[in-house]
Amino acid sequence: MLKESDFQPFTFENIHIPEAYLRAYPKDHSEYSLVTILSWKHYSPCRFAVYKDHLVIECLNQGEQSVYAPVGIPDKEVFCDTVFYAKSSGASYHLYDESDVRMFQDCFPEIPVEEVRGYFEYCWNTKTLAKLPGRRFVGIRGQINQFRWRYSYTTEPVAPENLEEVRSLIHAWYAEKTPAEGSAVSDELKAADISLDHFSALHLEGLLMRVEGAPAAVSIWENRNSDVCLVHYEKGLAAYPGIYKVINQETAKLLSGRCRVLNREGDMDEAGLREAKMRYHPEFFIKAYNVTFDRKTSCFS
Repeated sequence: MLKESDFQPFTFENIHIPEAYLRAYPKDHSEYSLVTILSWKHYSPCRFAVYKDHLVIECLNQGEQSVYAPVGIPDKEVFCDTVFYAKSSGASYHLYDESDVRMFQDCFPEIPVEEVRGYFEYCWNTKTLAKLPGRRFVGIRGQINQFRWRYSYTTEPVAPENLEEVRSLIHAWYAEKTPAEGSAVSDELKAADISLDHFSALHLEGLLMRVEGAPAAVSIWENRNSDVCLVHYEKGLAAYPGIYKVINQETAKLLSGRCRVLNREGDMDEAGLREAKMRYHPEFFIKAYNVTFDRKTSCFS
């Protein structure tokens, strides 16, 4: 059986172990991304175990422990072992893949599986965001055209030569935030710094946008697999209205020949962020699910 002692913390020294499983059996949701796991470890520390040739992840988020469905060749015995481990540890069980949801419901039909809307990740066909076609995007195209009329801008790949300019830009974005926006913004700043510190090790790429020659916006992403690119950070300075829509489109243009789907992560139940993402008419979601266990559930007795 899976035991607590089987787990070890994620570090940059042992990153090759989970990376091998995540490359062989890719998961599209960002909760399985090593960028997310390692860059946000100050907020949600995670550990992993290799159990019967499967990768098992557990995380602690604001005092709540969770175990993720295993990564590897689908195996009902291994899957059930991870569920029993979560139950015995007092953890919830997280599912980010529809096939995992089906396996859970097949194994434990009497236990409810709940959708977690704040962790749904917004996805588009990359070419749609690059072209913004039709009436549904007419307002966004108008704002982009106004930006282009007002400002002269250029774009360039994020590279070692401009990495510190990118860091300064993200810190400038942070300086524009108000105290009312709370610790979430400072947590994101720290995560971004870690990502930049390990940009190559995390296989990150990015696009820096300069307005009148000065850094003004940046987009940073990773290739999850041959089909999906995942945008982790998109930041722009408030002095330039419409800049987020422009960096969004420029990123999609750059990636439209490389990945079919652009995953722009979730909204964490933030009303303003949800509204902004929904204005782009997402084509589908990568859904997130949670299971909490009742100690009286018959299958665990």
